[in-house]
Amino acid sequence: MKSTLIIVLSISLFLACSIKTPGITLTGEKTALENQILGAYEDLTDNNVITTSRRVSTKGEDNRQSQVVRMALQRQQLNQDEIDELKKAQVIGENNKGYLQALDNEKYLQDANFRKIVDALVEDENHNRHIIYQRVLALNHKKSDSDETLTIFAKMQHEKTPPGTMIQLLNGSWVEKKAKAGK
Repeated sequence: MKSTLIIVLSISLFLACSIKTPGITLTGEKTALENQILGAYEDLTDNNVITTSRRVSTKGEDNRQSQVVRMALQRQQLNQDEIDELKKAQVIGENNKGYLQALDNEKYLQDANFRKIVDALVEDENHNRHIIYQRVLALNHKKSDSDETLTIFAKMQHEKTPPGTMIQLLNGSWVEKKAKAGK
């Protein structure tokens, strides 16, 4: 009798329970990572098309410099998300010479591994900027990183950095970039 009752209860419970499959909705939206990978791929293919369709320069050094600049621009795109996050957290900022600089952020000062990662990223970005700046100077027939040209580069970086980023003024003080009025 007990075994019959257990069997009836088991069958009742089994029939009362149902498994519902989860609904999947496709939105057609790409994730940030997908967009980044696709963007990098498109940039690479676009650059390859430009490279292969471009007339060969009689100046081999000029062609090599163009390739170095393209590689620097690609590395900048690859690192942009991490740089934006660090700017938002005010771990790094834009100095008054057109380069990134690590700030005295609590996490940066206390976590050696984090500091190592930040320093490597800042060094890579600054190296890329230096390559690009040198190319701009060469194209404009300027010879060196004068204070005037570095101030111009800094102004360009300050203008394109998002609000909330720490920027260094000409007098050396650091301030948070404010949103422009009306935005």
